[in-house]
Amino acid sequence: MTDMHLKLCGAIAGLFLLVGCTSNIQEMKAAEGTGSPYAKALTVEYKAFVVELTNAYDWSHADYFAKKGLDAAHGQVVPPEEVANWNVMDQSKDDLIAARQSLIAALDGGARDSKPDLAAKAQVRFDCWVLDAFEGNLPHVSTYTYEDSSYDTSHANPYAVFACKTAFQSDLAKIQK
Repeated sequence: MTDMHLKLCGAIAGLFLLVGCTSNIQEMKAAEGTGSPYAKALTVEYKAFVVELTNAYDWSHADYFAKKGLDAAHGQVVPPEEVANWNVMDQSKDDLIAARQSLIAALDGGARDSKPDLAAKAQVRFDCWVLDAFEGNLPHVSTYTYEDSSYDTSHANPYAVFACKTAFQSDLAKIQK
């Protein structure tokens, strides 16, 4: 096989991969939640998160979270991310594990029913925080300073990079009341 044929095969394979990802993302954009108010709210929140990820050209994570959003849209139980499934820095891992336990306790304690919109926001913002922690552990990303005091964490988009932890903590406090 010639070099040109290999490049063509690679391009075609890449196109099929992109089409597969795009279909989940496209389907998520049009998804309407069904089932409980919590499942509907979770669909809305994952939809917003997927938009943020696609705007950042993070196709693989957009596809991953689009699948979670589609599961929520179909009324399936969608748990918060398992920290153990992500390669996060050790200094973040303990905080994330404790935060997930608190989130699960609040959700199982009735927040899904009593405060479905806030509970959905808390869950997706937790997932976003996990993703941020994972990306902070990637060599090409971790070379940048995340603790830049000039970064405005009050940015209007709660799924903007590095705002997830703060937004999650705020939402968690509201659903724990």
